[in-house]
Amino acid sequence: MKKIIICLLLLSLILSGCYNYRDVDTLEFVTAFLIDVNEDNMIEIYTRANKGVRSMDVQEESLEIIRFKEQGETTFEAVRNMTLFTSSRLNFSQIRAIVITERAAKSGIDFFIDFIERDQELNIRARIFIYRGDPVELVNLDIKQEDFLGLYLWEVISNTKYVSKALDLSLNDLLNRKYSPSSTYLLPIVQIINTIGTPQLAINGSKVFNKWNEVDEMTEEEVFYYNFLNNKIKSSIINIPNPQYLDYKIGFEILSSKTKSSCNFKDSTFYVNKKINLSVTIGDVQRSLKITDEVIKLLEQQLSEVVTENCMQLFNKYKRKNLDIINAKNLCYKKYPHVDYENIIPRTVLNLEVKTVIQGSSNIINFE
Repeated sequence: MKKIIICLLLLSLILSGCYNYRDVDTLEFVTAFLIDVNEDNMIEIYTRANKGVRSMDVQEESLEIIRFKEQGETTFEAVRNMTLFTSSRLNFSQIRAIVITERAAKSGIDFFIDFIERDQELNIRARIFIYRGDPVELVNLDIKQEDFLGLYLWEVISNTKYVSKALDLSLNDLLNRKYSPSSTYLLPIVQIINTIGTPQLAINGSKVFNKWNEVDEMTEEEVFYYNFLNNKIKSSIINIPNPQYLDYKIGFEILSSKTKSSCNFKDSTFYVNKKINLSVTIGDVQRSLKITDEVIKLLEQQLSEVVTENCMQLFNKYKRKNLDIINAKNLCYKKYPHVDYENIIPRTVLNLEVKTVIQGSSNIINFE
């Protein structure tokens, strides 16, 4: 009898329809919002919502873009104040990008990140960006390729894997990074640029954060070698001088890059050992190149030296600032949980080994 009652209750729930169902036409979808702080220390929220326009003629149906700006003493208050100026409910379930202005970032992102972490409607897969520029210009930007600002930013940061000069960081990644021993991380800088007369959004370097606070800025080139150190290289291009014509370049496409990390203590010094296995192929030769086994070995050596030198320079630069860009604290905590990892960076030494293999090119006819 109990089984019959349980089955009837489940059936009644199934037949009752969707929970919290709303017609799509009654919602305004927000795919991105921007956080700023004004001179009075009030939090300002800028966003653009997308709403379907109903029409008797299907061909005339379109997507309407509605822009909002509101402020409050807290992020929560500013977001809720937006609902006072719309006849439809703002829906944040499709958020793809959370953008923080440079001015707001200097206040420490914990100033407004708590609401983003707590709100159940916000998507933890949303990407985090730092914006350089006027917030009004961003919400008013006419993007030809995509009406949804959040989806456009999502695709822009996804495409950086082909050059590996920016880091794709989600809200979930940010929160995990903040609470891990190695609490230094990068957030990409996005800004509006004019290339051939059409304004576009582009990634231009990254801000360096330690816990919630901005501490520095990396160029795209520095981010590239940061990704080598942290096993984040997916694909990219790396150039070195042509050994037979030093005023010209050879461009290599990175096919794969794998960074393996280990650590050990010796005489109170903490050694972090990283081995990078790099596989490349020749993509572009300026002037000409006579390919022999000796030339291939020379090019492999030069590529390894370039990666090693730039990675070591980057590590030493941030070691002097006591910032952990190689996940040394995480390695220490996992292997030596009783060691004080908080003060490990000044006594950390990086041992870096780079092995490069050029694939395919040794079987190609000389380029002349």
